[in-house]
Amino acid sequence: MSKNAVTEQAQDEKPNPMVLVRRDLDRMGNEFAAALPQHIPLDRFKRVALTAINKNPDLLKAEPRALMGAFVMAAQDGLLPDGREGAIVMFGNQAQWMPMVYGIVKKMRNSGELASISAHAVYAKDRFKYVLGDEERIEHEPTMMEDRGPMVAVYATAKLKDGTIQREVMMRADVEKVRQASRAKNGGPWKDWYEEMARKTVVRRLSKYLPMSTEVEQMLRRDDALYAVNSGSSAPQIAGPAPRTAAGQLDGFAASPMLEHDAGARADQQDEQDQPEPTHPLVDTEGEVICETTSSQAWMAKFEEALKITSDPAALWKVNETALEWAADMLDGGDETMLRLRQTYLEKPAETGPADDWKDELERLQEGARACKTIPDLNAYKIEVGKRLQALPEAMFERWQSFSKTLAAELKGAK
Repeated sequence: MSKNAVTEQAQDEKPNPMVLVRRDLDRMGNEFAAALPQHIPLDRFKRVALTAINKNPDLLKAEPRALMGAFVMAAQDGLLPDGREGAIVMFGNQAQWMPMVYGIVKKMRNSGELASISAHAVYAKDRFKYVLGDEERIEHEPTMMEDRGPMVAVYATAKLKDGTIQREVMMRADVEKVRQASRAKNGGPWKDWYEEMARKTVVRRLSKYLPMSTEVEQMLRRDDALYAVNSGSSAPQIAGPAPRTAAGQLDGFAASPMLEHDAGARADQQDEQDQPEPTHPLVDTEGEVICETTSSQAWMAKFEEALKITSDPAALWKVNETALEWAADMLDGGDETMLRLRQTYLEKPAETGPADDWKDELERLQEGARACKTIPDLNAYKIEVGKRLQALPEAMFERWQSFSKTLAAELKGAK
């Protein structure tokens, strides 16, 4: 056999990088499982990790130990590397875990120290009003136009357990001062996720006025302590002792190399580099997607519509729990909205009225449903009579559910 033939055979036998990554993820299963919180199954975490690599094949070039270490850090933080809660980013041939603003806000909210917290970007065509004085408040109405114009400001609000509301607003010029003070010169999240980093910056400012749980401080310490300036290398370096306060930990976000970008970049170039918001699906109880949207307000409205027509509100709530948590995180008053929906659709009202009256009402509802010729017609009818359905006593409602499922099956079979 010729030398060329031997070389070609050796190349053919070289393992596929994705096969090696899958093997490494399987080997690290025990470490992931030990670090993950109970609400994140190991299999789901590994699937998200593989998806992250599929979306960013450059991660296959990372040093394997660093890549697996980044996933371990994500597991320790109890977050998913899905590009929303956090992301794996590259520095040279080193992979590093980076919690994103959604993940940080989620951890702060779930820590029990805060009632709610959110951060948003303001664009030129939005209506925005920030009032100081005795009755401080923020009013923000995002435009529904596709082109919202350039980003002009970011703000964060947090409600403490005692009802106190803390606010922080930063104009784009203030964000630019933070970015321009950074020291990395070759891109990074400031280039790829400018809005993300801007919102994280205002959360950092706000954090100086907020209580922090030990778990959140540990997450921030893990993130900050990995980085220090090293002008001779593009890879992250191990830093010295990390700041002990939560505000000090968050100060590291804007000052660390992974969050830095060329200070000479023009603002209009960064506008073009802003990444679109990820979409969030709303699914029915069988797992079929009803709609997908980037708007938490639109998602919550569609979710309530679905609750009105479903025969099993509890199952619908469960399969959409992750997206529901996102929508509540992003919406002002999201917790109150969730409580209202739970009380309205998951907790049945008290049974009142004679039994014969309710039986007649059920028959009227069923008669109206039988007039529907298609599934969309049936769904529209359920929305129309939603309040009447919610008023049914438990026994009558169970009969309606059974009838509705049977009718839906018949309509599907008639297609």
